[in-house]
Amino acid sequence: MAKNHGFIDGNKRIAVAATNTFLLMNGHELTCDNETLVEFTMGCSGEDWTEDRVVAFVREWAKPIPFA
Repeated sequence: MAKNHGFIDGNKRIAVAATNTFLLMNGHELTCDNETLVEFTMGCSGEDWTEDRVVAFVREWAKPIPFA
């Protein structure tokens, strides 16, 4: 979503929101700080961020939501 520019504006924001929604629906949440999330968001739309690199980021920062 961030690379294909399906919208006039907000492609990266939509991509992060979709990723977060997917993770929440599957009992996980991103645990990185805002600065790391911004770096990921800005970077993942560039050529340096391959699919494998995005997967590695999500695996590193997505943690199960602890249920009480």
